Order: sequence, then C-alpha cells, then structure tokens
Amino acid sequence: ASIKGTETPERSILFGTHHDAWTFGGVDPGTGTTALLEVAKGLGQLVKSGWKPSRTISFAFWDAEEFGLVGSTEYAEALRAQLQEQLIMYVNIDMYMKGRFDPGGVPSLSAFVADVAKDVPEGDTTVFERWKASEAARQKVADASTFTPDLEALGSGADFVPFQDHLAVPTMAIEFIGDNGYGYGTYHTNYDSRAYVEQIADPGF
Repeated sequence: ASIKGTETPERSILFGTHHDAWTFGGVDPGTGTTALLEVAKGLGQLVKSGWKPSRTISFAFWDAEEFGLVGSTEYAEALRAQLQEQLIMYVNIDMYMKGRFDPGGVPSLSAFVADVAKDVPEGDTTVFERWKASEAARQKVADASTFTPDLEALGSGADFVPFQDHLAVPTMAIEFIGDNGYGYGTYHTNYDSRAYVEQIADPGF
C-alpha cells in the first residue's frame, strides 16, 4: 500500500514487517504488525484531512520471514534497480512490547532517530530520555548527563537484510523490547500467544 508523494513521488520511504510466525505469533510478529497497521491507519486519517507527504510512503507485510527472509528478499531481488534508484530509506518493524526502545540502523540515521525520539512522549518524559537512561545503565556510563545513545549496528535475521546488504539502501529497525531482548521466555514457542501479550508482554498494549 502506498501514499503517493506530492513533490517527489518517485522517491519513497518503505515501512515493512513480517506477518508469518513459527506458532501463534503473539509478540513475534503480532505486536510489530499491529504497530505498523496503526501507523498506516494514522497516516490514512491525515490523508483524509488533506495532508499529503512530499515523498511516497509505502507499507509492506512480508511472508516467510521465519523461513529465511523469503518474502522481503524476493521483493528486493525482483525490483532491485527500481528500489536502488527510488528508495531513500527502509524501516523495519518487528516486536513491540513493554520495555526499552531498541533502535538499530546505519550511522547516517542516528541523529534523525534521536530527534524524532525527543518528540515522542512516553509516560511523563520522552522516548529519547528513556532510551538515554536505559542505554547509559546498560553501558555502565559514569556521567549519563552528557551521554547520547546511538543506533545499534544491524546484523542479520530480519527483513532489513535485503535492503541493507543487497541493495545498500539506508536502513533501520525500530523495536520496543523487554529487558531480556529476544530471550523472553515464549520466543518462537507455542506460548507466544495473544494471552501472553495481554497478560505479560504488554498489558494494556
């Protein structure tokens, strides 16, 4: 799905998430899929009110991520020339649960992510301030007042790989993840259910 840009429609930003799961997929990928659907819904409301983006914004829901990033890789391979010419950024969404902001991406997007995070409220503060505090604690920074968090380098294992590694498009991945990261107890098991999300991973969503 796309919202066509008004000034440079041939330049685009792509948001993507996978919708396949090993089992029930409550957290992985249900929470990320839900978050991306909410972004699309919000932008759709803005369009109805008369707003239009200057560049095209597109949304993709990948299949077969768990089996080897098949859907996103096939897409990138099939449209390689077009994407390398037109795509200015790919944003991957995967898991959103109660926990810490966990962004990763290419260094050129670090300041951009920090600036946006400063504008997003989280409780009585901002996403940026919570991110700064959690990263300072994780890295055992002595003076957190002067500390600035940075994007983690993206490795592999999610749908950003074909865009970052095959197409060389500026790429980032945005998640909210628990303190144990991917080590949360139900990861890729039969217990990764909606009930787990509602009661443990993210009560109240």
